[in-house]
Amino acid sequence: MLKSSFAKLNMSRTLFEQSGQWDDGSSEAGGTNGLPTPIDNSGFVFFLSLAVDAMLFAGLVATYFVLRSGAESWPPADLPHLDSSIALRSTISLAVAAMCLTGMVFFQNRNALRIMRASLITAFLFLTTFLVLNGIEWKSLLANATPLRTIFGGIYFILTGVFHLHIAGGAIYVLAK
Repeated sequence: MLKSSFAKLNMSRTLFEQSGQWDDGSSEAGGTNGLPTPIDNSGFVFFLSLAVDAMLFAGLVATYFVLRSGAESWPPADLPHLDSSIALRSTISLAVAAMCLTGMVFFQNRNALRIMRASLITAFLFLTTFLVLNGIEWKSLLANATPLRTIFGGIYFILTGVFHLHIAGGAIYVLAK
């Protein structure tokens, strides 16, 4: 029985070799025989962190919706409201940074490295502005005794804190590249 299994395996290999689909690593083109090469380590880490990031945010946003649907009033009436001018400037900073990062990829694909670097630096400055403005917002909320032990305060600070770590981690990753 073992002998017939080896014979079948050898016949399968012969068929693959004849069809050009067998690769034993000995071909002149580096052993890939036209097959796609695996991704490098930095690409793998990037996609792994992207998947973890997506799952983390999906879980946090789902938590927000579950907690909000179960609350009697959202946000609680006794909490201070966000400073709309800081929130507007933060949103504009984040939108401009996103446009700059999109432009950076566009210019990188066209090999316009000087414009790409300028776009990257501009995006970094706007992301830093976003983080500073959100830090100011956090400071004012904590100074006005926004309770961290309430459901609203807990989910707000967790969601925005993880988002800040996401922005800072992305900026560090891009600068390290």
